[in-house]
Amino acid sequence: TQASVAALVPFLALTSAVLVHMPFSVGFHLFRGISPEVYNLWRRLDQIFIFLVSILLAFGLSWHVYDSWFGITVNTAAATGVAVVAICDLWGLPPQFQRNRGLVVVFIGCVVMCYWFPMVSPAATAFNLG
Repeated sequence: TQASVAALVPFLALTSAVLVHMPFSVGFHLFRGISPEVYNLWRRLDQIFIFLVSILLAFGLSWHVYDSWFGITVNTAAATGVAVVAICDLWGLPPQFQRNRGLVVVFIGCVVMCYWFPMVSPAATAFNLG
């Protein structure tokens, strides 16, 4: 039925997020000792794919929380905006340069808020915290 197919959409988004990021995370942790250039490349790719999969996470976790496409779209667009800014910032760095970890944490914190919001918002409402 159409409803059962629609129920697969968030599952596929969340599963593909793990599968898309995994090769870059494994590569970063596996190749980091080869040379500083290789380390920086794989570190950058790992961080970039963290941001890319965060878009899928925001979409997948929004699916059953919001009642309309508007909420899903706004949340996914917010994650996409943060991810694009972060990716452009990371990719524009010279190969030997490592981004300040504090700035990376700020970017990751912002994108994590985008995909945690769909889970935290209903919980806060249920407990009358918001």
